[in-house]
Amino acid sequence: MCTMALAILLSVSGGAAEKLAESLVDRKIDKVGVIPVVISRQDDHHASVGSLGPRALTITRDLSDRLVQLSNSAPYRGKFSVVSQRAMKSALEGADGGRPLTVDDLGDLEKLRLLSNQTAANAFVVLDIDESISIVEPEGAPSERNQRRPTPMPELKIKGSVLGDDGTKLAAHDFQEINTLGAAAYSGESFEIRRWDRNRLENMGLSMPHRFLGEDSHWEFGKGDVWEQEHLRCLKRRLQHPLEIEDFPYDVALKVAGRVRKPERVLGEYIVPLEPGEQYSIQLTNNTSQPALVALYVDGVGTIDKQFCEPRWLDNARHWVLKPNYVGDVDGWYALKPENLRPQRGQRFVIAPRRNSIAAQQGFAGNLGMITALFYANDAVSGKYIDYPDDDLLEGFRSTLAEGAFGTSAGPRFERGITVSKVRRGLLLAAVTIYYRTPEEISAIRAGTSRDHVFMRLTAWSGGR
Repeated sequence: MCTMALAILLSVSGGAAEKLAESLVDRKIDKVGVIPVVISRQDDHHASVGSLGPRALTITRDLSDRLVQLSNSAPYRGKFSVVSQRAMKSALEGADGGRPLTVDDLGDLEKLRLLSNQTAANAFVVLDIDESISIVEPEGAPSERNQRRPTPMPELKIKGSVLGDDGTKLAAHDFQEINTLGAAAYSGESFEIRRWDRNRLENMGLSMPHRFLGEDSHWEFGKGDVWEQEHLRCLKRRLQHPLEIEDFPYDVALKVAGRVRKPERVLGEYIVPLEPGEQYSIQLTNNTSQPALVALYVDGVGTIDKQFCEPRWLDNARHWVLKPNYVGDVDGWYALKPENLRPQRGQRFVIAPRRNSIAAQQGFAGNLGMITALFYANDAVSGKYIDYPDDDLLEGFRSTLAEGAFGTSAGPRFERGITVSKVRRGLLLAAVTIYYRTPEEISAIRAGTSRDHVFMRLTAWSGGR
């Protein structure tokens, strides 16, 4: 396809993780397991899917990694151990005689003991997020609000509970999780933030002027997580989905048998109908005079190396590079081998039952049916024209999970020549998420009879329209 460039931080608050470790030691817990998905709560409904998208997996993984680090360093060394995330996922899948445990099973003492027997853990950490307070509803009349999903919050309040193997809540801690533009895009948000006008980047998606910073601060072009959090806070309300913008300079499309399969617009999102067994490719388009780097995910899994990894920790080697005025196809999953750059081997994208998808094989079957592309500027180019603001300017004042029945698996193998580049990604320009479902699932979503959590949530927010 296109030229590709060959280059992780604990997102959960370190302070909260240390308080959690203190609780484990105080209660003499020898071995703890972290339930490997953030549970979504909305009113009385609980689910392992929600607005966090694949971040529901990466957040728990980061907390588990942080606890492992603490258990191997003073003052906690040797005082407790942590069940690996791989072992936790395996136990959850088969603790009940081969039947996977669900969110509701965490409140069942018998099932909790089964999980304890499988892992040898005498306590479990459960993270959950209250969806009713983690979003901000856009302004405007109800008919206008129905066009776009709620605006994500810059900070996510996640609650952590320590459950003993007898079901007793032993401790509770609040985690403050930072949400950024990139994290929100990884969760399934779609927006255009910036656009090239010849050799100049123009702000498209951020509200101006800033409430505290002057026009000469260039705050809208700040680089890094600190600025991306502020950018998310200043995201314009009622932004159009990029695919609704007539002159949007980038595009993401699914192709079946070489032909673009047209998406259907449902509740402000775009869904492409795909049948089980169909192979598809992802067409990426750059209609600008500047190169673009693309972080491309299928079901939350990177198309290069097949790993769950948030955009902020994705190195430069895991981006597709689009030349100016270029259209190219990504045919399938790649696993790059730097010592043997050409040809590279891949496996076709193919629609398969949930249990056979690449995401499910990595332990997270809930995040299926979404394709996300994040478009970035070439840092070497944008750096010539922008005076990036300093993070110190911020010191004075102070991120929908698809649950389709089918996901993307790895199909027939193929070989393709890949050109390697040393390009470094710069500012985030735009993000596009499109969903895929079977025609029957799309009909159920339109009829309001689907149990698809992404579209159930959007239906509830829009008042059932």
